[in-house]
Formats: sequence, C-alpha cells, structure tokens
Amino acid sequence: MLALLVVFSIFPQTAMGASFNEGDLSNNHVTVTDSVYDIYATLGTLPTLYAGLNAFHSDHESYMWFHRKATFNPSALPENVNLIAFEHTYNRTVMDELIGKVADIYSENPNAQFNFYVDDLRVQFILQMFVANGLPESQYKVYLLSDGTGSYSIFKSLFEQENSFVSWETYKNEYENRKTLIQAGETDVINTDNNTELQKSMYYVSQYPNVQYWMQFPELLRSNDPRVAEEIKKMNVVKKCPMICLLHCRTKRKRNLLKPLA
Repeated sequence: MLALLVVFSIFPQTAMGASFNEGDLSNNHVTVTDSVYDIYATLGTLPTLYAGLNAFHSDHESYMWFHRKATFNPSALPENVNLIAFEHTYNRTVMDELIGKVADIYSENPNAQFNFYVDDLRVQFILQMFVANGLPESQYKVYLLSDGTGSYSIFKSLFEQENSFVSWETYKNEYENRKTLIQAGETDVINTDNNTELQKSMYYVSQYPNVQYWMQFPELLRSNDPRVAEEIKKMNVVKKCPMICLLHCRTKRKRNLLKPLA
C-alpha cells in the first residue's frame, strides 16, 4: 500500500492559481527546551501515510494510533514511537486513551509541547484532546493531514458557488461554539461515535496560528464567492508531496518504512 501511494505522489502537479507554501519536514516541529511530544491519530490512508512518514523522520517521544493498518509496517517504527490502542478500530476506547495520554503528559509536565497530526476530517479531535484537557494553544501545534480527494470534493461542494460565504460563517461558528462550551466545562459536546461531526469546519480551523494544513494540491481550493476566496488566503496551507517527505527520511529509517507487512 505504501509503495503504491508513493508512486502516485510522483505524478506531476500543475499549479492552478491558488496561493500556498511549499513544505518539507525540516522545521515542522515546535522548537523549545522543554519536552516535545508527537501525537498521531489518523483514520484515512493518505493521512496515515503523512503521519507514518513524519514518525519515521522525527526523534520526539511519540504516541500513535492509526486505523489503516496496512499503510506501513508498524513493527518497523522507530523506538521512540509508542502505539496506542493499536488492536482497536476507532471507538470510544481509542478516543479515551488518546485523551488520557495527552492529559497524563500535561499533568506530569505542564511545560510540555505537542505536535498533533490528525486527519483534516477529524478536526474535532483538537477540541476533544487538547481544548478539553485545558492546554493553551501556545503549547500545541496541529497538522491537519489531507484526506486526499475528500478534502477537495467537500470544499467544492460547500464553497465553490457564489454566495457560499454564509456557509463558511456557519461552520466557523459551529466550531467556535463547541470550543466555547468545552472551555466552560461542558461535557458530551461532541458525539464521540461520529468522528467527522465537525469536518466542514476544517478549512476555517486551518486559519488558526498554531495550525498547518498539509495537502498535495492546495491549488484546487477555489471559490466563486470573493469573500470565501479571501478566507482561502488566510488558511495556513503547506503543499506536501509524500514522495518529497520520503526523501527527507534518513536512509536506515527509509528502509524500515518500506519494509512489507509480515
């Protein structure tokens, strides 16, 4: 599966007018003197590929759960990567363990910094794992990982048309309202059984200063509503090609990443 996805990522990309940043893996972490932790929670295949490539690159103490078990060989992961609830598909147990791991680290080290890698469609995990645990935004950085086709088709269906700015505001307000309730101590604000409940807010959330949005074809995000077009410019999008990410891996780890599943 990994080899096939990497091959697909080599195909040429044609710029279509949108603005974006070209990114690599060299400086995508919070740089601090205190401990830094990488947390991974992914369900889709492409987000798991992005997460795996980063996990093989990073030396930070890491905790990972992913749904698509055939994306890469977990037994080849570096020693600094710890699997969470690996035997489970997504359910409440997985979410409870992820939330608990962040809470435990933060309790033991209030100065801890986090890098959180998550599917764009599961943007609600930010609220469940970090906002609900009371972490200030200065102590965690989020990397929204493109679902692939879904990232572009959802945007097109919601925001391509004229007069779609009202929808942008609706999904922005929905996210902010949920965040406010959670910060006020409300529980059961998000339905854990529905892991895409806030997916339509993912584009807005990428405007947060502590969020990056990784995708391969950001130029496909276009709107005929000039107000939405202005919002696109505010998104912190980084153009990421999985093949380039692979090239940044160290040689030994690259070999391990490409090991077939047993």
